[in-house]
Amino acid sequence: MREKKAPAPAVPDAGCKQRFRKAVFVIAVGALAGYYMGFRLSEERRGRIKKLMFEGREMWFRIFV
Repeated sequence: MREKKAPAPAVPDAGCKQRFRKAVFVIAVGALAGYYMGFRLSEERRGRIKKLMFEGREMWFRIFV
């Protein structure tokens, strides 16, 4: 009578890790590009963007409170 082989252990899917790494890489490159472009803005435009970002963060607080 033949002996049964032990079942092979389940191998985790490596595709998920690769997609995660690729996504993190793309986000990091985008963040570095935005950081670099932020240095090249004029003071007036930088102030306007800063004001709009502040209002965008405050708006969610005002809606839910």
